[in-house]
Amino acid sequence: MIKTLIAHTFEVDEVEEAISEIIDSINPRRNLLKNSIGIMACSLDFIENGTVRGLCSRLPFDVVGIDSLGCAVSGDGGANMLALAVLTSDDAFFSAGLSESMRRDYEEPLAEVYSKTSARLSGKPALILAFAPFVLRRSVDYFVKYLDLLSGGVPLFGGMPSDFTTEFRKPLVIYNGEAYADSLAIVLVSGNVSPKFTLSAISTNKTIKMRAIVTASEGNILKKINDELSVSFIRSLGLFKDDNTMALRATPIVLHFDDGAPPALRVIGGVTPEGYLFLGGTAPVGCAITIGAVGYDDIMETASIATADVTRNRSDFLLVISCMTRNFVMGLDNMDEINHFRATLGGDIPFLFMYTAGELCPVEAKGAFINRYHNLTLVTCAF
Repeated sequence: MIKTLIAHTFEVDEVEEAISEIIDSINPRRNLLKNSIGIMACSLDFIENGTVRGLCSRLPFDVVGIDSLGCAVSGDGGANMLALAVLTSDDAFFSAGLSESMRRDYEEPLAEVYSKTSARLSGKPALILAFAPFVLRRSVDYFVKYLDLLSGGVPLFGGMPSDFTTEFRKPLVIYNGEAYADSLAIVLVSGNVSPKFTLSAISTNKTIKMRAIVTASEGNILKKINDELSVSFIRSLGLFKDDNTMALRATPIVLHFDDGAPPALRVIGGVTPEGYLFLGGTAPVGCAITIGAVGYDDIMETASIATADVTRNRSDFLLVISCMTRNFVMGLDNMDEINHFRATLGGDIPFLFMYTAGELCPVEAKGAFINRYHNLTLVTCAF
């Protein structure tokens, strides 16, 4: 069993008041069991004004998380908020770690942090929670695949920071009060825990039925589709007429891996000078693709599907991760997804909701789980 303690604050101007508000809500001296971990989401302000550092220094457990475009708990939600979920248990175990910088290489830092973190864990991990650094020129797909290899296929769930104004500002990973631009934080969970996952993306009726084939790509640079320059192919469909990158963010490329798992979405982040599409994740050569469209109704429909799934079974904690592009798509009604979760779950299921710049969640394929990286997707982990 895991006991969950939830706290939040909007107090940005008075650091001590914000810290006291969180600690008073959690009451660590009275409420903590033998093993505990903290998961945090907050706006950049709480990092820069010292609240995150000061709070973590007074908590008797490790804290990992990200700065986020927005976050929520049952009590409230919004863009300028700090939310903390504390998981505490007598029969579940937590081990947290932070990698060295992955700016130049990722394999050695990931191997080292996984080795050290797993060595401190009691028992075999049943779940990895991972908060990956925001990277533009190296896809998080590679991090996911390597962690999958290191762990022997342990389910992996998490996301990337999403600090955003008119463009990405300071997306940061949080680990014990400090913030990092190019390191990955993980939490390994073992013991009495059985994670359950949901994944909600766009409906198949919101995609163009015609499939095309990726004929040239390099990492997350999609060069050619059906042997045609990728930007030319997109324009031939009547898209991207005015070079409006923000409009394209709601027009995902849908990857069909033909492995029995649901398709994966890729956000179009821009166009290179060569006319290649810059994606939010990899698109391997030979992969079949279709083009989708996402609107407000799609966001709310997938949110309803997710809440219906998670409310069927009682859980000790629910971590909800939604792509920041879903927030953009909702326009002026960008609090509606958060408010749906708050209204539907209420105080029945302790939850932490955060917007991310990419989602990590296993997908089911032929009776087994495959760890996968997603864009424009809503994912949940309950345990």
